[in-house]
Amino acid sequence: MNSPSWCIQFTRCWRQQVSGKQHMDPVLLRTFKAVVEEGTMQRASQRLNCVQSNVTARIKQLEAELGNPVFDRIGRRLDLNDHGRALLPYADKILELGEQARRVAGALPPERRQLRLGTVESFASLRLADVLLPFNRNHPDVELDLDIALTVQLVKSLLEHRVEAIVVASPATDPALTSEPVFEEEIVLISGPQVDAINTPADVANHTLLQFRHGCPYRERLERWMSLGHATPAKRLDLGAYGAILGCVAAGMGVSLMPRGMAEPLAQRGSLRLHQLPGISTATTHFMWRKHAALSSAAQDFLSELRRQSQHRRQLNSLVGSTMVSAVGALTNSLAG
Repeated sequence: MNSPSWCIQFTRCWRQQVSGKQHMDPVLLRTFKAVVEEGTMQRASQRLNCVQSNVTARIKQLEAELGNPVFDRIGRRLDLNDHGRALLPYADKILELGEQARRVAGALPPERRQLRLGTVESFASLRLADVLLPFNRNHPDVELDLDIALTVQLVKSLLEHRVEAIVVASPATDPALTSEPVFEEEIVLISGPQVDAINTPADVANHTLLQFRHGCPYRERLERWMSLGHATPAKRLDLGAYGAILGCVAAGMGVSLMPRGMAEPLAQRGSLRLHQLPGISTATTHFMWRKHAALSSAAQDFLSELRRQSQHRRQLNSLVGSTMVSAVGALTNSLAG
């Protein structure tokens, strides 16, 4: 497959830089990334602590050296075009290699690293603190910018380069993205304490379904499960936060599906009843990023910490399971004796 003309031009520019014939300032690539992530020249200039005219000039210089525009101008907003989308992973790699080279050579003190990350509310509430505590201790140079939103909104932010990676409750389905499973979560249907056992879609059909707006994987899973049983809820009520859903369910207004950890505190106080549904009792949390973009060192370090915490949880669950089996075995033997 032949390389596009802009790619050939970019390669020539880079080779010329290495050979000394022409200098492509890494500042141009950093400016390019800032505009991509911020969306406008004005916000990029604020992030880079320079005047807007400097940002405009740098982008024009970059486009002149590449021989193609990298943005489509829509009013004040700049959207990546095909040239820009193809350039971005190379810019990521070049800037990351430059930082690594400076650190290894000791030419400069370690720089502050930035990580723009998106996550769903359930992960932020249940797992984020366990990950961030050792991550911050081991990587104090990383500044984390966290965005909490629904999965569909986070995927959009990832595709538009507003975040580098996201942690969500579903795997990547867009061909431009890739993902890695990191955590398993137990999923339960929650109801008020007065509700009888719920085991089938027909049981759910008698209740109002309290749910997030479209784009929540738990909502989609429950709706698919009910459709397989040819059932529909008596009514739907869209709410925007776990706290609102939990409060309304505890008040007897309906039922909802969510990670067990989100509902456990209220269930232990007797304010909720938890129901396990066959076929949708677990969900996998995924770390997701753009397929053709090299993860920054900060993102790689964060993913490594996710893997360590995931392994620790599996080992802990295995230990608890083994202890329970041993206890049951000992009790059985004592009763038999």
